[in-house]
Amino acid sequence: MAVCLEWPLHLLRRCEEGEHNDLATLFLSGSHHTIVSLFSMGHNPGQAYVPHFTQGSLVLFVVFYLIFMSVGAGVAIPGGLFMPSIMVSSLLASCSHCQNT
Repeated sequence: MAVCLEWPLHLLRRCEEGEHNDLATLFLSGSHHTIVSLFSMGHNPGQAYVPHFTQGSLVLFVVFYLIFMSVGAGVAIPGGLFMPSIMVSSLLASCSHCQNT
């Protein structure tokens, strides 16, 4: 399901030089880095839109993230829901944007 795409700013997992594995980037990056990547997805001034994540990887990650977020919210340990809510909203917005292009 994961595809190696060109973008040198992300995690490299069994990809050629200058490429990244989009699913590994979503799962292994910190939440701040992932949110910044999702909100700035495809915005290169003066260039055409280039999606950095495939729609399949985004859907798979949002399903797993919602499951883990639900489990984490039900545990009696305070952890907050602000960052997970931002993460889910940016994932869903990216999924819908990938579907419309």
